[in-house]
Amino acid sequence: MKFWDFLWMLMGQYAGGPGPKENNLMRFGIPAVIWAILLWVAWSRQRRQELPRERMLLLGFGLGFVREAFMFLHIASKILTGTETEACVVEPIEHALAMAALIVIAASFLRYILDDSTLARRYLRVGLLITALCYLITFLLWPRYSVLYPGVHFHHTWFSWLFHIASPLLIAWAIYALSRGQGWLRNVVSLALTLFLLAEALALANYSTGSTYNYIICRVANTLHILAVPILGYVYFREQTLEKEAVDAQLRAYRDHLEELVDARTTALSQTNMQLQQEIVERQLTQAALAQLSHRNELILGSAGEGIFGIDQEGKHIFVNPAAAQMLGYTIDELIGCPSHSTWHHSYPDGTPYPEAECPIHVGYRTGSERSGDDQVFWRKDGSSFPARYVSTPFYQNEELTGAVVVFQDITEHKIFEEEITRSNTELAAQNIIAATLSQSLHLDAVLNTALDTVLSILEIENGGIFLLDPLNNLLTLCAYRSGVSPEMHLPYLPPLRLDECLSGACILEMHPLVTRIADLPIDSKRFDTAIFIVENNPQFLICAPLISRGKAVGALLLATQHPDAVPPHRLELLGAIGQQIGMAVENARLYQETEDLAEQLTMLHQANIALSSPLTLVQLYDQITGLAAKLLDCQIACLYTWDNDTQTVENVSTYASDPEELENLDVPLSELPCLEELIMHHRSIAIENGRTDPRVPPQWCKAFGVHGLLCLPLWSKSEPLGLLFVIDRRAPRQWRGDEIILGQSFANRAAISLENAYLNLEIEKTATMHERERIAAELHDGVGQTLSYMGLQVDQVMQLDGIAQHPQGEPQLEGVRRAVEQATRELRAAINHLRSRQAPRKALYDLLKDIVQTFTTEHQAPVHLAQDNGAPLFLSADKNEQIARIVQEAISNAARHAQPQRIDVVLAKQGNTISITVADDGRGFDPANVRQDVGQHFGLNIMQARAARIDGQVTVESAPGQGTRVTLTFPGG
Repeated sequence: MKFWDFLWMLMGQYAGGPGPKENNLMRFGIPAVIWAILLWVAWSRQRRQELPRERMLLLGFGLGFVREAFMFLHIASKILTGTETEACVVEPIEHALAMAALIVIAASFLRYILDDSTLARRYLRVGLLITALCYLITFLLWPRYSVLYPGVHFHHTWFSWLFHIASPLLIAWAIYALSRGQGWLRNVVSLALTLFLLAEALALANYSTGSTYNYIICRVANTLHILAVPILGYVYFREQTLEKEAVDAQLRAYRDHLEELVDARTTALSQTNMQLQQEIVERQLTQAALAQLSHRNELILGSAGEGIFGIDQEGKHIFVNPAAAQMLGYTIDELIGCPSHSTWHHSYPDGTPYPEAECPIHVGYRTGSERSGDDQVFWRKDGSSFPARYVSTPFYQNEELTGAVVVFQDITEHKIFEEEITRSNTELAAQNIIAATLSQSLHLDAVLNTALDTVLSILEIENGGIFLLDPLNNLLTLCAYRSGVSPEMHLPYLPPLRLDECLSGACILEMHPLVTRIADLPIDSKRFDTAIFIVENNPQFLICAPLISRGKAVGALLLATQHPDAVPPHRLELLGAIGQQIGMAVENARLYQETEDLAEQLTMLHQANIALSSPLTLVQLYDQITGLAAKLLDCQIACLYTWDNDTQTVENVSTYASDPEELENLDVPLSELPCLEELIMHHRSIAIENGRTDPRVPPQWCKAFGVHGLLCLPLWSKSEPLGLLFVIDRRAPRQWRGDEIILGQSFANRAAISLENAYLNLEIEKTATMHERERIAAELHDGVGQTLSYMGLQVDQVMQLDGIAQHPQGEPQLEGVRRAVEQATRELRAAINHLRSRQAPRKALYDLLKDIVQTFTTEHQAPVHLAQDNGAPLFLSADKNEQIARIVQEAISNAARHAQPQRIDVVLAKQGNTISITVADDGRGFDPANVRQDVGQHFGLNIMQARAARIDGQVTVESAPGQGTRVTLTFPGG
């Protein structure tokens, strides 16, 4: 039994399960190491040879390693931090990774063992789809479930059943499919999958028994899972052994083959030696026959296509074949006996005399050396010339130099071909230089300036510029410029040009290079893109080439020169090719800039997400949303309106302006916006390019906001609208790009989530506050209320005693105590009723103050008067109304209790975005300095200040002895 106990303890420590968390480190650490080894082996094999199975196994082993490493790090973090809470996203990710890894591995072996790619693809798609569905369900529902039922474990809920039911079914499908195969590989893979299946089956058994045997089943299931991983590793090591044996067998076979080749080559060399000896005999016979063929050679010489003639030591022709006479324009008789150099080699190509001493042919037959080349020019009888390739070979008689034989060809066509090749090579080199130069940077300005400098250098032109096309407006803008008069890299001002008013536009419309004389240009054209060149350089010719990318023009290259042959016709093709290179570079630079802008936008969106996720009050969240929206979309103003679904009204809660001084003039109602219904009802964003001409933007908005570009973004929860976000660009009309609209919608969605969370938190706080108020009301009723009742009874009993008549001076005092107890009881009941009262229907602020004044006047018979400077109704949130009511009640109560006033005035006023409520009395007043020195004895004022701070307001007190008191509450509102 000790052995089994040891084995059981070993399984607990290495397989994990119930018990110390440290045991689970081995449970996930060991498979992680094995998965990592398998991943490295698969990657090594894939690198040596492209194998479909290894590519899929790389994914499967990678997913297995990620799952084990992820859980190892999760357990390790819990041990290191000492926390016991479970992250609600860990379990769904763990199960999804494990299930996806098994599916990919099984699919790869199905394809390799059964050689059935269709079955493997079907299995992989079905398995990954089921995995995705299981993960999606658990990802959406499990976090809420874990919040509703704190402390519940993922493994004890139906969420894990989704994975543990789907996974064994898919594994069983793979095992059944593998049963059609044969061989050791099928058996080993089936065994590993069977262990995984048993582990999942034990998990299901554990759930079906209500985790009664969790302590046993969990260890056994985890052990089976761990054992299955090295069995898959056995496949690789077994295959490597078999591959090594196969390679050794091939090497032995190749060595045997080489030995056979050596024997065969030795035999072949012996036979070749015999054949050489026989050829020597045959050559001797051939030399004898050559003498007989000499006459025939003369006949052949006459029919040769190359020019052939003989020259004696004096340089005179001794024989000439017909081809040579024809190429030189003479007859054979005219050449025989004539000096060769003075007849057809007397001048250089430019016509200057060619001294005979410098002639390589003359030097050849004089010195007996062989000369050849293709750099000479032969002259015809009619005075024309042609380039020639020649070979001058000396000949001897009786070992004495007697002359030379010259063989030559007319290579005029060859020279033309060479020039074409040279020109093509030059153009290719120029294009390579352009390509190499343009590849050094992806920034548009650097690309344009570098390209212009390189083109001017290659074409040896000093003046040029590059215009880029705005495809939306069909306008050309000068983006790079070089002038020989002003070598510094300055860019002169030139307004955007239409395509139909400039040479560059004509080149773009025709889509091919143009060469134009300045004198041929219409007078009107000289005012546009060519004006800067004419003013500074006074050129004679303009060369323009379109910049083309993917069949579309992106701009034009404009060059100015004094020389008409600066760009010959064949160079225009080169200029067109260069234009395509520059056009592609411009397109790449724009794509790179768009990619950088997108990355920057994603970074800003991530930062905004972090900012919105931080703990904020609702007002701070409103301001954060508008500020981040304006900065994210590079605008100057952003306005946030909340939507009340009950009253179907909107309220401006925050406005951001890049210039804080403009905020006072930005209070504009939203009710006049024509597209309000579309935004609220259809959940659709609206992008307006120019608000000053678009009828969907009211004139009041244009006047207040200076609207040019406007992006309207609805903020929706899952089922209803939460508000509207307006982002305004005041600078100029703005063409909203698709990525900007998507960015704004993404931010609006994230802001809506933050708002919904904030509202939920407020509801939770309200619920908690109501419970606390109920508790306080009950305690006041059962504690202070009972005490006051008892004191009243005691006073009544004292007043009924017989001895009270002997002390008549005490009766008024007892009456005063009795009235004080009754007053305290009334106030206590009012406080209890207020604490127990539910939220009343929404009221205007003036109506709320009116109720407070009427109630106070009725209960206390005090002269309180209410006035309002601004007749427009002001509706505030319930929280603000609550705090304002308590502050006003406290101020009126203090005035009536301490000041002994003849009149109390309550005045409601609104100035800009600031609301003020003033409670003033004409009582005896007091010295505020004494109040500040004795702060601890004046709790009412402290409480009022605290309540004002909750609505971002403040309370000020103005008073003097004998001059009454003025208490003013100011707070922001709309």
